[in-house]
Amino acid sequence: MKKKAVLIAVMLILALSCALVLNGCRLNIDLVSETPVEKNRLQYTLKSDGTYAVSGIPCKQDFFGRDIYEYGEKIYTTVRIPAKHEGIAVTEISDYAFNNWKFLKSIKIPDTITRIGNSAFKGCDQLKSLTLPKSVSEICEASFGNCPSLKKVEILNPSINIDHQAFKESNNIGNFKLKNGGKYLFSNGALIDSSTKTLVYLNENHDIPNDGSVEKLGDYLFYGRESLEEIVIPESVSAIGGHAFQECINLRSVVFLGDVYELGEWCFERCYKLEQINIEDLKVEEIQPWIFSGCKALNKVDLPGNIVKICDFAFSSTGIQEISFPESVSEIGEYAFGSCDQLKKVQLNNGISRIEEGAFAYCKKLTMISIPDNITYFGKDVFADASVSYYVDNNIKYLGNRGNNYLILVGAINTGLTEYEINSSTKIICDQAFSGCTELKEILIPKSVVYIGPEAFDKNVKIIRETEEPT
Repeated sequence: MKKKAVLIAVMLILALSCALVLNGCRLNIDLVSETPVEKNRLQYTLKSDGTYAVSGIPCKQDFFGRDIYEYGEKIYTTVRIPAKHEGIAVTEISDYAFNNWKFLKSIKIPDTITRIGNSAFKGCDQLKSLTLPKSVSEICEASFGNCPSLKKVEILNPSINIDHQAFKESNNIGNFKLKNGGKYLFSNGALIDSSTKTLVYLNENHDIPNDGSVEKLGDYLFYGRESLEEIVIPESVSAIGGHAFQECINLRSVVFLGDVYELGEWCFERCYKLEQINIEDLKVEEIQPWIFSGCKALNKVDLPGNIVKICDFAFSSTGIQEISFPESVSEIGEYAFGSCDQLKKVQLNNGISRIEEGAFAYCKKLTMISIPDNITYFGKDVFADASVSYYVDNNIKYLGNRGNNYLILVGAINTGLTEYEINSSTKIICDQAFSGCTELKEILIPKSVVYIGPEAFDKNVKIIRETEEPT
């Protein structure tokens, strides 16, 4: 009976505690509903110039440890930033100051603020309009990113600097009211930096201007825009920034009407449905890193005739079935075609001198491959888990051309080797080729070898060269 009474008492205490905590949370919510953020809900950081930067702080935490300003939709719907704190000017809204304040509907910014930090109001779902006083000279990266309800922006400083990602993923702004005399122009849903002719924002219901006013598409311009299914790049556009179409998961078709000399990294990464794009018309010299990575529907590409380098992961995890390299290509980057599980045939030109680590790794259907005669660098695991054929000589794998079967020494199958004579036609000894061969004490390198991987042999192996050291 005594134990039962103690148990009941403990349960009553816990229930009462929970009720008090939850009541406290509800009381706090009811008291502050539909009211502006009070002074004690802001925090200040003294800057090196003697002024303050401001940011928001949580009201308190609820019973589940969540910040209360994320708990209800009506808490502190307006932020009113004071011009001064303790008699000192407030000149900056800090990075991430009000990031993800889902309830926020209105911001009052004083004419002392000069900078709005990175992601300061990113994710403020209910923010509908915005007025930036003449004092604001800088809007930073994603300051007002991912604000889907934002439709009106008024900017009073004609000399303001707007980061090209300032309004990233805020796709519904229909009105930028700008002061005359500035470098930014707004027309037909397009915000253009006229000093560089860069399109920095485009409302999702409008097309890229084709009147010659745009020469570059800014970084992250269409990032994550699910409504985008096809796009025509006007003739005037010669450059496209990094991540410009990244994660446009429904984008199927891209058409370039003019000469494009710059295509930024990660440009079309994870555009899963992209199947038509005329990159053979590009004037770029490099296919930048990760540009088409993850484009599963992309099963055929013709490379530009003046391309020099395919950078790291450029076509990784695409649906490409066959690839041929123009004579201009000299280098293929790390995992450039890695995990292309439909790739069956690769035609390498004789001008290719470097093939980096894993360039064609995990291409399980890849059986047909030609190795260029001018190769001078061959990274490790270039064809890891692919189905290419190797020539095996005394437990050593070679990869080579017809009539030159020993072009590349890939690696030892049996690590128990005590001695081995490398074929005199060998040109490349791959990195880690003899890794784990601890019983191998010395080896003769034929004069045909031009490259030895940095960890091709165990550190205790004595290397004897027929001629000068390999390059």
